[in-house]
Amino acid sequence: MSEHPPAIPAAAHAGEFSETIYYRVFAGLIALLVLTVVAAALDLGAWNVSVALAIATGKAALVMVYFMHLRTTTWLVRIWAMAGAAWLVILFTLTLSDYLTRAVPPPPPSPVLIQGE
Repeated sequence: MSEHPPAIPAAAHAGEFSETIYYRVFAGLIALLVLTVVAAALDLGAWNVSVALAIATGKAALVMVYFMHLRTTTWLVRIWAMAGAAWLVILFTLTLSDYLTRAVPPPPPSPVLIQGE
């Protein structure tokens, strides 16, 4: 073991959020799960993906803020978390722009039928 004491004692992390907060976050995640299932059952046309991504973003935000303790952590950890989220947005944007700008390939030629065969 190290001879140096830890920079932040373990007792400092014990009471960051109350048990009630965790139950509320769990209820929020379950509500968003139900909303995801309902949204998947509805025919929203072109909005299906947008609605699903918005709900998923809400769930990810709840997990990051409460279970990853971003609300009570240092500014450096928050910056790294935001940088990771920004990188994910960049990757999704580039992938979607590549997909949307591809040309539709022409259909294959139909087979030629020869009379008498």
